Amino acid sequence: MASYVNFTADGDANKLVSSGFMLVPPPKSNTAPEIPLWVRVRRGPQKGQLVLDIAKVRHTWQYGYQVSNQRDEQGEIIWGDTIHATTRSKSNIIAGLQSVVTYWVRVRAMNGYGTGDWSEPVSGSTE
Repeated sequence: MASYVNFTADGDANKLVSSGFMLVPPPKSNTAPEIPLWVRVRRGPQKGQLVLDIAKVRHTWQYGYQVSNQRDEQGEIIWGDTIHATTRSKSNIIAGLQSVVTYWVRVRAMNGYGTGDWSEPVSGSTE
């Protein structure tokens, strides 16, 4: 009977609702998350700290971020292998940094379907 209703309604939500059957919510995204489009780094509350803010990315479980203060001879940022993780998009304290140094940070979003691409790097200076 349900397959007949689905066939007859042909995707029309009003017809499906009027059938009396319970509707299943549409599936959530089944893809890796998008790139964080807005990332901000600002001075932290104490010396040697930065605060990281990220615009929320839909269907994201956690964010990975990298921090660097080094560039190579061509001016490219040297990221290294360490990836930090957070489940929060606002007010993430990055501690243990050198004072009065400029750092670059990049962020990517993660969920059960994969890991998104890195954001563009943003910079901030510690006190």
